[in-house]
Amino acid sequence: MENQKGVLVEISTWGAAVTKIVVPDKNQNRKNVCLRLAEAADYRRDGLYAGATVAPAAGRIGGGSFAIDGKTYSVTQNEGTNCLHGGRENASFREWSLLQTAELADRATVAMILHMEDGVDGFPGNRTFFACYTLDEQSRLSVAYKAISDKDTYVNMTNHTYFNFDGDFSRPATNQVLSVAADSYLENGENHLPGKRVPVKGTCMDFSRSRRLSDVLAQREDGGIDHAFDVRKAAREGKRIAELFSLTSGCGVRIKSPTAQCVVVYTGGGIGIDWKLEGQDGPVMSSDGCAVALECQAFPNAVNRPDLKPEILRAGGEYHHEIVYEFLF
Repeated sequence: MENQKGVLVEISTWGAAVTKIVVPDKNQNRKNVCLRLAEAADYRRDGLYAGATVAPAAGRIGGGSFAIDGKTYSVTQNEGTNCLHGGRENASFREWSLLQTAELADRATVAMILHMEDGVDGFPGNRTFFACYTLDEQSRLSVAYKAISDKDTYVNMTNHTYFNFDGDFSRPATNQVLSVAADSYLENGENHLPGKRVPVKGTCMDFSRSRRLSDVLAQREDGGIDHAFDVRKAAREGKRIAELFSLTSGCGVRIKSPTAQCVVVYTGGGIGIDWKLEGQDGPVMSSDGCAVALECQAFPNAVNRPDLKPEILRAGGEYHHEIVYEFLF
């Protein structure tokens, strides 16, 4: 999909993934700002979830189990004792079917569908997932997710696009500045599961104003961020919940998501050095921190945390989630 302003978005049926986002920089040079694997075959073994639609459940489920109305379900433990991003056979590693494409005067749309059987990775319900991407002339990429099930089940979908608005994935993305409309975040506890709620005021995790990521990371003992920021207030009010911008290129993204509980900010500390990425002038090798993911979703492991108000998809009901990426240049 491409608009009149030079924004181009490429979507793959594998994982219903965003595989390219081209935007013009301040000098009107067009560059890809989305982490893109250089070899198509690598998406089949992609442990990065690069650009993918994550379903049935984004984030970690502690202990590989959860209960709905007193009935316990054991799900795949694919990260230690955690179930990560829905298990080994999740939607990120499946071929979706193209449902519809549409091209109108002011926007273009691609819609995909995926069926997952009852019991896949331990999750209940014969489920159908929908992903719809729309690019408009205001340079907004809208992502609309929907799910239905014939049994009560747990659904928490998100998109896992990594950004580097410098457009240079051979270098760290920490030159970018980030703001997040959150007054608290969840500190990570044992096994990287969300722990206690911490007010951001007075901490290095206060992104209420734009801050360079390198400055923040230098203050963290572990050197990285992979935390859920509570954005419910801004989301309900229809305000932007996050913004990522490169002062070098003069381009970035403003994100709104009326259905999000949190934004999981992941600064890419676990990307590693083994992935061949598409660069501006040929392939480049990945590195830790070469891109940043902003995952708009419900709180990870909420299904095991009543205080986080988990959302259960009831049989016959519908799950809806929307994310809007407005590209700035």
